[in-house]
Order: sequence, then structure tokens, then C-alpha cells
Amino acid sequence: MSTTTSASATTTSSTTTQTPYKIACSTNKDCGDIVEARICHQGNVYINRVTPMCQGPGTPYARCIEKTDLADSPKEYCTTKVCKDGKCEY
Repeated sequence: MSTTTSASATTTSSTTTQTPYKIACSTNKDCGDIVEARICHQGNVYINRVTPMCQGPGTPYARCIEKTDLADSPKEYCTTKVCKDGKCEY
């Protein structure tokens, strides 16, 4: 009597799955538009500019920040009026 031996090979493959990450921004435009507003500062009307900026663009660490600048000189002097809500009023 003859005996037949059969060998079977099992192949196991492992797949590495990478979790995709969302990049918050690649350019400053991805963070929004520049916004200017009239505000009261030291009794006069000034222009306040908020500029959105992308810090670390195109990386997993990218984030949107805002840079705020106040104009160097008043847009309007409220010498005989009171500054309220970005306007000179009586």
C-alpha cells in the first residue's frame, strides 16, 4: 500500500492601512478673506484689518490663524463728537 502525502502552503498577506489626514490649509486663501472694519480706538475711528493666514501650509500640522492690524493713523477724528460703533456721533 502506498501513502501519498500532500503539503499545502498557506500564504498570509498583511495590508498596512494608513489613516488619511485632512490638511487644514495649503494657502492663505484656504483660511478665508481679509476683513476690514471701522472701530473706535482712543476716541477716533480706525480701520482694523484681520488677515487669515495658513501656518505650516500643506502639512499635517497646518492650521489657520488670524493676524490683526490696526491702522497707524485714524480714518476719522472725532474731535467734537463721540466715537461709537466705528462712527463719530454727536
